[in-house]
Amino acid sequence: MSRSTTLERSQKRSQSTIAQVLRTPIVWLGLVGMLATPTLILGIRLAVQANTPAPADLFMQSVVKRDGTLGWHQLCPSLQAQLPLSMLASQVEAQR
Repeated sequence: MSRSTTLERSQKRSQSTIAQVLRTPIVWLGLVGMLATPTLILGIRLAVQANTPAPADLFMQSVVKRDGTLGWHQLCPSLQAQLPLSMLASQVEAQR
């Protein structure tokens, strides 16, 4: 037997094995699952980001609603350390 004949038989055997594997439904389900998962994750991530208001929007909502607690939580941590929530609440009560 020549080397090319052995190579051809090996290729045919490989092609036959691949064809048999691709006929199995579980393989197709796995392939579809692998391809669908990143799309699903990206879609969920975009949906969550679309429903989450921006910090500036939350701060403006706190101003409109006169909700000092919500506004205080939108401040940066260093400013929160300088102005504790209890101090903010006492200033609001004093201004009312």
